[in-house]
Amino acid sequence: MPKPIPADPWQGFRPGNWQVRTDVENFIAANCDPYLGDDSDLTGPTERTQALWVQAQMLQQAARATARRSAGPGGTPAGAFGADYLDRREELIYGLIDPLDVEQLPVGSDCRQLALYGSERLRRLGMQLGAVETVEALAGCYGLDIGRPAATAQQAIQWTYLALLATRDPLFGRRRSVTGLDTFFDVYFQRDLARGLLVEEEAQELVDDLMIKLRLPQPTLSELYLPLAAGVDPEGRPLVTRTDFRFVNTCYNLGPAAEPHLLVLWSAALSGAFRRFCGEVTIDTSSLRYARALPLPQTGLAHTFSPDALGATRTEQVENLGLWLDGQPEGDHLGINVFGREALLSTLTRPNKFAHLTVQLAEGAVDLHSLSPLGRRQVLLQLLGSFER
Repeated sequence: MPKPIPADPWQGFRPGNWQVRTDVENFIAANCDPYLGDDSDLTGPTERTQALWVQAQMLQQAARATARRSAGPGGTPAGAFGADYLDRREELIYGLIDPLDVEQLPVGSDCRQLALYGSERLRRLGMQLGAVETVEALAGCYGLDIGRPAATAQQAIQWTYLALLATRDPLFGRRRSVTGLDTFFDVYFQRDLARGLLVEEEAQELVDDLMIKLRLPQPTLSELYLPLAAGVDPEGRPLVTRTDFRFVNTCYNLGPAAEPHLLVLWSAALSGAFRRFCGEVTIDTSSLRYARALPLPQTGLAHTFSPDALGATRTEQVENLGLWLDGQPEGDHLGINVFGREALLSTLTRPNKFAHLTVQLAEGAVDLHSLSPLGRRQVLLQLLGSFER
């Protein structure tokens, strides 16, 4: 049974200047609380998530085989939007865009404004009218009324995702970062959990659904970085939220992946629990990138460790990886691979068995299955020659 949608979209939020002017950062500062727990209560993928992810992977395989997704049922011709689904009955977050549509999309701004204020208010203020009209047309294809602010966490993610799809920002070129989704969504999750509209499994399920969509091949979102723990609390310390843990947890629920790049804004002041969890996920999946500050430099670095080089036990490996990150220069953004030599050598000889691996290169992460046989071999040989001593 569908859960009730509150009549007042802002009910339960703390007041602030964000109510009288469009100021998403003030909204977050007034309403986002740091998470002081650990990863022990995170949930795994639901059966619905697993089934949807299988369909998404089939679409990815088809896209790699044909270079672009064919316009099947629900597909759209060039220059027009239309509803497109993986599984309409099972999806929690709607929206796919065909590559043919990309050149006609307008430049956008802060995609979170749509969820917080709704398109009607943005129209009245004359803000990014072309982008607002485009996302309204896209939302209409799915029967969604985005005129009012999002009233639930599900709507906040849906509104923001549609705005992200329907806008592009040439200032970032291919290296585009979208900051503050973790803290913004966390405010909605906190409110919905407190008023009984969600349980933790459902909150994780929504994050998993969003990440499924962001992992699909979409030219508008090419090289998309999602910085985590980029906010600060009232005392100026890194702001880690429960949703930061949820985003990182998708590397377990959906498996390793290169895109979108999950970029952790690393600091010695991060909570110990989040530092440990990021270290564990890096060791297990090699799917996180790290930086000290934004914006990102144009080039990055990649380092490859064998597990034994980091420590004799998992606890030592996680701790030593964190200490190594603490000592890295602030001007770099980098990826970390943790692989045994034997695993990489096995991948060279039996590449199909290990095609699920994600590896970090200087310019960003890449999934081995996305590479040609020659490209895969070159990457593996590069990694074998780059182990940290």
